[in-house]
Amino acid sequence: MSVTAYTVTAAAINPEIVSERLGSIAFMLRGERYPFGSEIGLQNAIEATFRRFGLVFEREKRLGPGDIVDFYVPVLAPPGAAPPHGIAVEVKLHGGRRDVYRQCERYCLHPDVVGLVLATVRPGALPPIIAGKPARVVDLGRAWL
Repeated sequence: MSVTAYTVTAAAINPEIVSERLGSIAFMLRGERYPFGSEIGLQNAIEATFRRFGLVFEREKRLGPGDIVDFYVPVLAPPGAAPPHGIAVEVKLHGGRRDVYRQCERYCLHPDVVGLVLATVRPGALPPIIAGKPARVVDLGRAWL
C-alpha cells in the first residue's frame, strides 16, 4: 500500500478529527497506572480505561493476514465514505525498537487505518508520520513517576 493509495482511500477523513482523536486516546492512556506483569493484563487494563471513558473500540481487530492490532478505534467519516476508517492502538511491553516500528508501519499501510497510537513502557523515537499517517507514542511508565 503506498502513501498515494492512503490519500485516495482516506481523503474523506478530516485530518483535524484524526489528530483530535489521537490526542484524546493518548490522554486516556496517560492518566492511568497500569500493571506491567503481562501484555494481556496490560491490554485488559487499557480496555477497562477505554470502557470507563465510553470509547467505542474493537479489540484484536484483524487488519489483514498476520496483522491483528490490539485495539481499533473508529473515526467518524462522512456518509458514504468507505472503507470504515480508524486508529490502530498497539500495546507493547517488549520487543526491539526496529521490530516494533516495522509492526506499526505494517498497520499504517492498511487503507482503513488513519492513525496509530503506540502504548508502551519502552518509549523510543517513533516518527510523527508513518506511511503517511500520524503516529503518537504514549509512555505508560510515566504515570508511575
